[in-house]
Amino acid sequence: MKIPGFDLGNSPLEYTPEKVSGKRVVLCTTNGTKALKEAENAAEILIGAFLNVGKIISYLKNRKEIVLFCAGKNGEPGLEDLLCAGLIIERLIAEGIEVELTDAAHLGLIVYQQLISNNEDLTEAVYQAEHAQYLSSIGFADDISYCSQVDTHPYLVSFKNGRVIIEREE
Repeated sequence: MKIPGFDLGNSPLEYTPEKVSGKRVVLCTTNGTKALKEAENAAEILIGAFLNVGKIISYLKNRKEIVLFCAGKNGEPGLEDLLCAGLIIERLIAEGIEVELTDAAHLGLIVYQQLISNNEDLTEAVYQAEHAQYLSSIGFADDISYCSQVDTHPYLVSFKNGRVIIEREE
């Protein structure tokens, strides 16, 4: 929903090339902004989603230490975040990367494997999330379907010096 005085809301479907190409975009979120602020002292910060998970894996597979930071909501984990973290972990393991998982990382992997191994479509699994159900109830179901696509955006997205940087594949 668009806040009065802003040009766009936080629906990704509003950010079309016609509306944002060549412009500086300022996006404030409830949970993502807090997560980026909390992680600001990390050596490097990447922003991952189902949409760019393949690019994230390609970049991470040669890194020594990786911390997955799930934004969640109001200090609580979000199912959609756990599913994405689980997918990232599963793909790193599939690449032959030796991983040492925390309990939280194990939880993400188990949640992902359990919901997806039951032949459930990823979008259907994401729809089980409390926040996805809320978004759907207020008319943003298309956002859930859009954000549940895997590997459709081959971009490496990072956060540097207070800015989100998108490195596009040429």
